[in-house]
Amino acid sequence: PIRQAFIDATLTHHQGVVVGREELQNYVAGRPFPVPDASDPQGGLKAIWNFRYGDQGDNSQMQATNSLVNSSCGVERSSDFAFSALYGMHRAVAEKNIPEWEKQGIYSKNYNLVLSPADMEGSQLLMVTRDEDSSPLDQWAYDPQTRRTRKLVYTPYISPNRGVILIEDRNGFLGYIHEYDWKHLGEKTVLVPGPIHAPEPTYGGKGGWYFVDPWELRRALIIEGTPTFSHPLYSRRVLYIDLQTYLPLYAFAYDHDGAHKRTFLFNTRHPDYNPWDNDEWYARIAAQSSIDHQLGRANLFRITKILYNRALPPQSVYGHDADAAREI
Repeated sequence: PIRQAFIDATLTHHQGVVVGREELQNYVAGRPFPVPDASDPQGGLKAIWNFRYGDQGDNSQMQATNSLVNSSCGVERSSDFAFSALYGMHRAVAEKNIPEWEKQGIYSKNYNLVLSPADMEGSQLLMVTRDEDSSPLDQWAYDPQTRRTRKLVYTPYISPNRGVILIEDRNGFLGYIHEYDWKHLGEKTVLVPGPIHAPEPTYGGKGGWYFVDPWELRRALIIEGTPTFSHPLYSRRVLYIDLQTYLPLYAFAYDHDGAHKRTFLFNTRHPDYNPWDNDEWYARIAAQSSIDHQLGRANLFRITKILYNRALPPQSVYGHDADAAREI
């Protein structure tokens, strides 16, 4: 179920929202466009904005693992990390927004701390996302070896740690909305990985890449994104989005010859599974399996612990290296 606060925000604020490629006008909180319409020429663009402004809560703190696995089930690389996300704008309860972030147009800040392997332990990354889609993301990296912080040029079209997933492939789509043309392809009932009652999913199939916990039928909205620029890998991507939660169910990416290159599978955690005593539950991705059929490799990303809406001030010290976190 969607949180009642998010439903109330949608009912209160959706009228008068005007869609645009780079930003929405008159958007406050909730789902900007609650009734999808395949006949609307801007239906695909509205759907991807709904996707971006799904219910994120106020903040979340997580631990996760990411592994690169070959077709023989061999783990070629693996890393563990902790990360946090804090949202300063468009919270379901507008009075909880962070005023200074609203003035600066800062939608969210994300912090990442690498816990392993040893040669990367202590590396940190801070990313600042602006509300306006055409504003470049800001990010800073801390190197524990040199104890220096440097600003990075952000590009969503690279594969971190030589994996088979681009930055923009995370969570279904984390790229720039305005750099794609979006088309609403309709709705369909589809068979998808179901919510898990466990700390992580069970894997099987080729390479051990696929979710084998019980699948279920969900109603999906289908949208297609076509790059308006010369994308380094893809000619288009197709997203299947859950109509209830607006979380991704799965996605497909195609190379420049039109061949199916990558499959992205997602699952969530069932709200009955709550070993971390979260006071409330909202839909978040629990795992993402990113499969490159041409390279015979997959990235398996799993969130192993998540805390929702705990006290997390706008200026926080994270991680094990307080001096480095303060510098960031």
